[in-house]
Amino acid sequence: MVVSTLEYYRFNCYKLLFYKLWEFPHFLKLQKILCYLKKY
Repeated sequence: MVVSTLEYYRFNCYKLLFYKLWEFPHFLKLQKILCYLKKY
């Protein structure tokens, strides 16, 4: 399968964006859990 470089970069950008959007709420949740654990 031959994919043009531009398409490949675009795909990677979308993947990265999607990953960041998906990961961000989890990161915040993790921070809250860590803060909660630090209290004890």
